Amino acid sequence: MMNKHLIVLVLALFVAAGAGTGWFLFQQSSKLKSLNDNQAQHQAEEIRQKVVSEAINSTLADNASRNASSDGSIDTRQAEAVQANQTREEATGSWAQRSFFTSDLVQDVAQLFVEHYHPPHRPDDRGRVQISFKTLNAQYGMDFLTLHAPQNGVKEVRERVLGYAMRPAVMQSLYGKYAQKVVDALQNQADQASLPRTGSGGEDRGAGLSRTQTAEMFGLYAGYFQDLSRLLSACSDYQNLTEDVQGLLQAEQAAEQAGFLLHKADHALEQTGEKNLNRLEQEKTAAKENYRQALRRREQSKERILQRIQDLAPEMRLPSHEILYVAKWVQRRWTQGQNGEALEVASELLQDFAARLQSRRQQILSAPQS
Repeated sequence: MMNKHLIVLVLALFVAAGAGTGWFLFQQSSKLKSLNDNQAQHQAEEIRQKVVSEAINSTLADNASRNASSDGSIDTRQAEAVQANQTREEATGSWAQRSFFTSDLVQDVAQLFVEHYHPPHRPDDRGRVQISFKTLNAQYGMDFLTLHAPQNGVKEVRERVLGYAMRPAVMQSLYGKYAQKVVDALQNQADQASLPRTGSGGEDRGAGLSRTQTAEMFGLYAGYFQDLSRLLSACSDYQNLTEDVQGLLQAEQAAEQAGFLLHKADHALEQTGEKNLNRLEQEKTAAKENYRQALRRREQSKERILQRIQDLAPEMRLPSHEILYVAKWVQRRWTQGQNGEALEVASELLQDFAARLQSRRQQILSAPQS
């Protein structure tokens, strides 16, 4: 029911939520951020190519192994190379875990969370977090992959990493290893955050989050991950999700096409003379009605999905656009043959992570003030 996809460690760390595509070079990303001269950039490129080459070669070896077992066309040397590669991986552990899932990623995720928390401007206001499944997907998936991966081999690397990271046992292992470290790193990052504040002399000075703000941040993220857990669980229980999401995708495409035809008819009417005026006006009227109906069908498709998920998760309070984004993400995983076990594990881990965040919030509030 769920495929390998982006957000893997954030869904594995925070419960295997899934934006992990871009992690395949994360260990190198901290190096890339600090490179300011040509020599350092050249070194970074060598590092990047080495890791990517390892991933691609490992993938190609697996492909060769599959081809050999299916048609018997592989030669002896190629078979030996495949066996050597598999033995090397078994002996040293997964290259994906060695290269991507490191303590550096923990710090990066914590920093991302702090940056997406916005404290209140006034004492009587409430802070907010601007985090979403889409944000995590973009941060650790599409944007990073596009920026740092070579044009060739990207798909193979991505499938390789996600095929490893989305295994339920791997998600549970990664979560057990890193979840508490993320909680600790998040509090440390909050203490070190640079926020604009005005000093006694009127000057701006940087300062970390206050105790109240840090506690609020933990509470807000606990609420978000609790809701995300509920959403994934609802998607897992949604028997007709694939069909309903496919219907929505078709309705969205139809609405886009109808909008294009309306624009085309409107443009033709503006350019015509008196000779074809009546015919073009009729065509525009018909196009306008088709567009209106297409929009209505699109909204009906959205409402069907939203209502079903709300029925399955009545306590979930995520916005409609987030629900639909995750529903489409899950549908893609299912249509690519993923079963539901990984989705269920992700939901359980997210729920546990939310509880850890809430527990840390209580500890912060109950700690004696210095």
